[in-house]
Amino acid sequence: MIGRLIINADLVVKTGLHIGGGSSSVEIGGIDNSVIKSHKGEPYIPGSSLKGKLRSLTELAHNKMSKNEKGENLPCDCGECFVCKIYGISASEKNKSLDRFPTRIIVRDAFLKKNIAEDMRKKEGDFKDLELSYTESKWENSIDRLTSKANPRLFERVPEGAIFDLEIVYTIYNERDIDNIKRLMEGFQFLEDDYLGGNGTRGYGKVKLENIKFFTKTINDYTSKQFGDIKASVNEIDDIWFGKLKEQMIDAK
Repeated sequence: MIGRLIINADLVVKTGLHIGGGSSSVEIGGIDNSVIKSHKGEPYIPGSSLKGKLRSLTELAHNKMSKNEKGENLPCDCGECFVCKIYGISASEKNKSLDRFPTRIIVRDAFLKKNIAEDMRKKEGDFKDLELSYTESKWENSIDRLTSKANPRLFERVPEGAIFDLEIVYTIYNERDIDNIKRLMEGFQFLEDDYLGGNGTRGYGKVKLENIKFFTKTINDYTSKQFGDIKASVNEIDDIWFGKLKEQMIDAK
């Protein structure tokens, strides 16, 4: 291992976000589809949801999907492409013959920033009109095309303006892993132009990454140090930035 790149950012909710919590988390009368919450009752973004979305968007953009016998799209599991190197492969019977390698990326669960959670709880600032403790509700209606029967449902959403603390750890084993960081940054850009969570085609789940900070930990000293400048957005990350990162990590070998 050469070292690790640690990425911290603010994940800002631009339109209501719904990541379902399942029937076990339904606590509010009248809500048909609640959002996932921590033990403190605060909504959060599971790392698995964010990682899965980044992977699927990258696979679609680069035509890296595999298919099953029914022709349905499945995550790539070739074990050789940059998608598999970054995000890993499943532990299936088919993949037992492949040389095993560690997944490069760790996506932490993202929790609300403390000041945002406090404003939501107290219904202050931008959240003074929030109807629930940390969330809002929105009616959605589907129509049966055969019977014309309406099926109204009440969805719980994390409101616009919520900000989550995002942390991603990317492990670098060789120079190719450094080059693949560009693919990870691509995934962030794809996400900003797509959506996170459910009901995206109905306007839910637009998010943006802001105040992105990069830290490196080399294998030589494993002492955290900030790398480069704080970036306002993923669009500010250019080839010069990648060149400096590559030089630093190679020098640490």
